[in-house]
Amino acid sequence: MEKPDISQPITIVLSGSNYNLWIQGMKSFLIGHKLWRIVIGDITKPTKEKDESDTKFANRLEDWDSKNHQIITWFRNTSVPAIHIQFADYDSAKEIWDFLANRYQTTGLAHYYQLWTTLHSLKQGSGQSVNDFLAQVQPIWNQISQANISEDHLHLIQVLMALRPEYESVRASLLHRDPLPSLNTAIQEIIFEETRLNLDKSPQFDIALATTRSSHQKFGNQTCKNCHQMGHVFATCPTVECRYCHAFGHILEHCPTRPPRPKGGFSKSKIMSKPGSSSVTVAATTEGSTFVTMSDLEAMVKQVISSNSSTAMSATPGNSSWFFDSACCNHMTTDINLLSSKTHVSSLPPIHTANGTQMTITHTSHVTTPNLSLPEMYHIPNLTLNLLSVGQLCEKELTVIFSSSGVQVQDSQTGQILGTGRKVGRLFELASLHLPQKFVSAATTTNSSIHQWHLQLGHASASKIQPLISRGLLGSTKFESFNCLHCQLAKQPALSFSNNVSISNSPFSLIHSDIWGPSPVPFVNGFRYFVLFIDDHSRFTWIYFLKHRSELPQIYITFANMVKT
Repeated sequence: MEKPDISQPITIVLSGSNYNLWIQGMKSFLIGHKLWRIVIGDITKPTKEKDESDTKFANRLEDWDSKNHQIITWFRNTSVPAIHIQFADYDSAKEIWDFLANRYQTTGLAHYYQLWTTLHSLKQGSGQSVNDFLAQVQPIWNQISQANISEDHLHLIQVLMALRPEYESVRASLLHRDPLPSLNTAIQEIIFEETRLNLDKSPQFDIALATTRSSHQKFGNQTCKNCHQMGHVFATCPTVECRYCHAFGHILEHCPTRPPRPKGGFSKSKIMSKPGSSSVTVAATTEGSTFVTMSDLEAMVKQVISSNSSTAMSATPGNSSWFFDSACCNHMTTDINLLSSKTHVSSLPPIHTANGTQMTITHTSHVTTPNLSLPEMYHIPNLTLNLLSVGQLCEKELTVIFSSSGVQVQDSQTGQILGTGRKVGRLFELASLHLPQKFVSAATTTNSSIHQWHLQLGHASASKIQPLISRGLLGSTKFESFNCLHCQLAKQPALSFSNNVSISNSPFSLIHSDIWGPSPVPFVNGFRYFVLFIDDHSRFTWIYFLKHRSELPQIYITFANMVKT
């Protein structure tokens, strides 16, 4: 009696990632139908034997060919189109079986590491039955039990799983090593990486630029600058009043009733100040353009004149070195002996520090030393750290480049390096800086008064400032033309991208690829990375999801094999 035709022998459809489940079901089915030996090559395509009749040979060839194509049909019917469309280049079931094994069978330490990581991260989902959960776990158990991995490498996997994220580079290197490293060799490389990471960490200093004082610091014998008592500082003084809730014992930054600031970017700015406060804040929203009316400008001008103060940021005590500070309004020094032909001043507004105190500017001049040459320097006696204003350097059309190796100050027009500095912890200390004469000359001829009003009024345009001067609202300030580099850059339109004339003549001649991640929130199934492959000719796009960046080399190999076939 003829056996019924079976179009789809197993329920599992091969998609690539489920290769191990598919091969288990298909192997069991083929063994049950006595066809397994054809797949593994024990029974090959028959050849005509000596003294064999043509009819008998034709019957044997037809019988083998029928079974061979029946197996190929089952392979097609149990795989997705993207996979079985590649079977056209093969004539035998064994060739297709070997092709699938080379393409989707993952072995090695990286594969076992992925299995253990997946097993460790699996949790029973909400509303998921125990049987469904075991159906997820059982295939992983089977693959681990079938893996030919030594106890030495199993211990290595457990060590790599427990390492912190900063060891990702050495972890990826060890997982894809061929031949596989021993446990002792791998541990030695991990220790070398730990030593390198520790050497990269510069010593921490008890100084902070333009930041608030932490409430968790041990104050010891410090004296409060508000009540002059020992054992606490200004931020925790029991007599200081909060500008938000008007309670005593804390400042605005530590107020428990103040709404938290939004994360992930800027929102509409709010001016929260105590009535009669001497500080002025001019802020703009990021939602669309900001329109400032003349009445708004008049109100801000009156507030600035009545307060006679500045919102510049300074630093907490440190040493006599020079440090770059992006929150500092002007170059500042504590050593008056550094100033050349100094000028005494008394009308400049005070400098506000991060802990809420104020410091007075006594002199202005320029500094010239063997390692430093700068105009427009403030002398502040109570300052214990010399600061270089990044904003002031940028206003002189200088480019300040920060990197992990240090800082460079360049002439934006010529590219000439004018100054350098080194990275100390999270600070950048000046090594040397000498400005050419053109920058010093420009500084002496700049009308600082009108430019200062331009900055204090939120970079108001000349057409807005001129009526205020004509009405006498800015005192004796005279209107003169001025140039603001920040305004020029902000209003400069971006150039359009140039047209790309290169054209790929065939698929896969040029592939664009990029990886994204890690995602702060895992995707479905715990993925945190994805990598794109875009064919330049057809614009066809492939996307692969990864749980760990260490899986990337295997993804590239898989994609390259797919392209070759």
